[in-house]
Amino acid sequence: MQNCPHTPQNVSAHTFDTPRRHNPPLKEAHGVKTQSELPVRMRTLEAVRDALKNELQIPFDPNAWQYRFVRRISMGYDGLIVAATGLGKSLMFAGVAKLGKKGLAVVVCPLKVLEPDSIRSSRR
Repeated sequence: MQNCPHTPQNVSAHTFDTPRRHNPPLKEAHGVKTQSELPVRMRTLEAVRDALKNELQIPFDPNAWQYRFVRRISMGYDGLIVAATGLGKSLMFAGVAKLGKKGLAVVVCPLKVLEPDSIRSSRR
């Protein structure tokens, strides 16, 4: 095997694995809460679902992906949801704001028409 600038020196022609540096696992993820550190209403998925329904006073059961996302964000993880219009993304924003730590929740709304409705529903 010829030495090329992009070929690592310690790889022989007989191996198929690329050399990798093995970093030790993190002992703890910074900012991420364990289940016991969460409020009681956030410790199980069923409790999150019930809390969303009661706190936001919605007449339907949230979908599993919605309350799982609310719980995951409340635990301190980052998250990204891509969903079509009308699938209930606003429920997750409201759920994180209502059930999460007390503070400020910023929701960016791309449609001016939806802003007054979002503000009105968040004040309830």
